[in-house]
Amino acid sequence: MTKKVFASSLKRHVLDFMDFIFFGLVAILLVKYTREHKRIGDYLGNTTVEFDKD
Repeated sequence: MTKKVFASSLKRHVLDFMDFIFFGLVAILLVKYTREHKRIGDYLGNTTVEFDKD
């Protein structure tokens, strides 16, 4: 794992507690109503959400 990937992953997971306040309501609302379907940590870590098309 490169330093850049590790840093992005760390930033993404630092805010997990914010996403899961009120039983995940914050995360659910963000994923449902944002154009990129990202959580708070995804924006901070500048990570991409990928979907599996099965």
